[in-house]
Amino acid sequence: MTLRETQAQPIGWLMTATASVATAIFILDLVIPLGIAVPMLYVLPILLTRYMPGWWSTAFPTGGVVLLSWVGQALSTGEVTPEIIGNRAMVSFLLLVVAGLLLKEKHLAQQHVKDQTELREREERYALVVAGAGDAIWDWNVLEKRVFFSPRWKTLRGLADDEVSDHETEWSSRIHPDDRERVMAAVRDHFAGRTVVFSEEYRVRHKNGRWTWILDHGLAKRDSAGNVVRMAGSETDITERKQTEELLRESEERLLLALDSASMGTWDWDSETDSLLWNSRQFELFGILTEECQPTGTEALSRIHSEDRARVVAAVRKVMKEGAMVRDEFRVIRADGSVRWLFGSGRPVQDEHGRCRHVVGVCLDITERRQDQERMQSLNEILEARMRERTASLVEANERWDWVVRATNDGVWDWDLVHDTAYFSPRWKSMHGFQESDRTESTKEWLARIHPDDRSQVLTALNRCHTEKGSQFHEEYRVLKKDGTYLWVLDRGIAVFNGEGRAVRMIGAESDITWRKETEMLLREREAQLRDLGAKLLRAQEEERRRISRDLHDDVMQRLGAVAMELYGLASSMTSCDTVLVSQVKTCGKSVEQLTTDLQLMAHQLHPSVLEYVGLEAAMHEHIREFSVRMGLSAELVTRNVPKNIPLDHATCLYRVLQEGLQNVQKHANATAVLVRLLRTGRGVGLCVHDDGCGIEQVEASARRSGLGLTSMGERVRMLNGTFRIRTKPGDGTELLAWVPLENVKSKA
Repeated sequence: MTLRETQAQPIGWLMTATASVATAIFILDLVIPLGIAVPMLYVLPILLTRYMPGWWSTAFPTGGVVLLSWVGQALSTGEVTPEIIGNRAMVSFLLLVVAGLLLKEKHLAQQHVKDQTELREREERYALVVAGAGDAIWDWNVLEKRVFFSPRWKTLRGLADDEVSDHETEWSSRIHPDDRERVMAAVRDHFAGRTVVFSEEYRVRHKNGRWTWILDHGLAKRDSAGNVVRMAGSETDITERKQTEELLRESEERLLLALDSASMGTWDWDSETDSLLWNSRQFELFGILTEECQPTGTEALSRIHSEDRARVVAAVRKVMKEGAMVRDEFRVIRADGSVRWLFGSGRPVQDEHGRCRHVVGVCLDITERRQDQERMQSLNEILEARMRERTASLVEANERWDWVVRATNDGVWDWDLVHDTAYFSPRWKSMHGFQESDRTESTKEWLARIHPDDRSQVLTALNRCHTEKGSQFHEEYRVLKKDGTYLWVLDRGIAVFNGEGRAVRMIGAESDITWRKETEMLLREREAQLRDLGAKLLRAQEEERRRISRDLHDDVMQRLGAVAMELYGLASSMTSCDTVLVSQVKTCGKSVEQLTTDLQLMAHQLHPSVLEYVGLEAAMHEHIREFSVRMGLSAELVTRNVPKNIPLDHATCLYRVLQEGLQNVQKHANATAVLVRLLRTGRGVGLCVHDDGCGIEQVEASARRSGLGLTSMGERVRMLNGTFRIRTKPGDGTELLAWVPLENVKSKA
């Protein structure tokens, strides 16, 4: 049983056993004389802690048994001598040494489990990167005798994922028996450093029993001592190419048989006279007319390409010397200057004395076949070049991904949904307050650190991303850091689905947006302060308007009325002989009376008392009627369910919007009719001022300065948590829409 398996078992009985053994030894230590080496038995409970997880399960019992050994000596009835004390000290030291060794063993076991987990995660990420490659990828861990096989590697052999383990024999056992020794020898040569790259062509067994030809490239990785620790490479299916080569080879053999049995392209050379006998086909192969010459060996040799001539001469000498049949391929330069490839086969003919005087043979034009071979070689070179380019592209893409992650300063995470494990990049850990060496937390621990107010929203978004193909995870939320503070993050991710449409993986990145969120919060606070200040300014403005209106009505207008009456009285008391002076006095009286009327209108515009004492609807009726008379326009007010007891602040706000709207119509709209609607809605009161004028886009530049009035209207409405909008279309008039909320206000009956 391994340490990991034993640690998974319940440890309650182990703790009980440890305590029982320690107690029994302590009692035994009390009743047995001090001279007997009973304290050495204290090592037994320490050894039992080996099967309990955690350093504390060894450290605490060790401290306890060491203490018990000295307490046992103190409580013993025997005589305590320096020798006994020394023995006790030596026993305590040995017990601590044993405990230290156990702690070291536990630490190494835990580190081993952690290393294995991280290695497996790296292999899974690498498998995802190479999944898109068109060729098969393999990665051989030589020390552990394990090999990673890409899905394409398994497909080449017709195998499913669950039919292949990661042991190295999965590869070697499927190599054709005729090729296995050659391939393994090539691997050994590469391991020994005799080859720069491992490259072999061999056959592997398919699941259905047939053999597949592959081109295998690989490169070994060595440690500091030069020993191979890893080897990775790629495979290409070259079965079709091999089949083509096999067909060519079979065709060649058939042609050789045909040439041996047929009289076409034949020749007969007499070594003594150097004369040649050719048939008509042979003349055609060399591009010579039959009647032009009687060929000789020397002349025929001169027509052979200079690069092939020496080889042909050597073959002829071999025939003459050894009496063996030879076959070769060579080029000839024809009379028209063209170059053709010929296949030649020759054999010696011995006379009755056993001498080799004549050599006979046949020739075949193989130019097209050679061209096919050259094209095949070119395609093979192109294929190998593409393989190298793809391998380099994979390496470059991996490096580029690393640099992108560093450049964006985002924390990257990779969640395996099948096994519920996750990888977090160093930047992600740093953002969350963890060290790179800290234990990788589980997904449950990660989700538990999300702020309670945001957790439901995040889980809903994750579930939607896991169930809806094409859906992306994009959320802003708070997460608890290791130091107890909250961090605002922008989290983006996408799910990876398998062939069955089930999400098996999710990859994403996090950005720290704490500074942005704090800035937004500060801006909202400043906006609230500005709105509060604006409300105070508007309230102060209304109070000042009310005060000025009251002063004009109660003081200035009264005094002007008194002056007008005195002037009219003075004119009545004057004699009729001074008609000019009387007329002037009456004119002054009328001017004072008109000034009183104008001041009354001004006071009404500053603060209409009817708004405060009669209500909003009546005030608007009066103002619209006065505006219609003054401007000569058709102005109409339509009301519906308007409450009587609208708060004065709300009524004043809507009244000022009406005033400003009608003033804009007067100055800029060039309208002929105005329609005003005052309506009670579900939770408030709405005002609409519509004219049939030219619209805002066609007003003159001077009219554009009225934008401050529009801004003031909007601010008034928004201070009451209302809404303000402007709808306009050139040539179709302008519509002002204002709405303010009302609470606990009933409509009129």
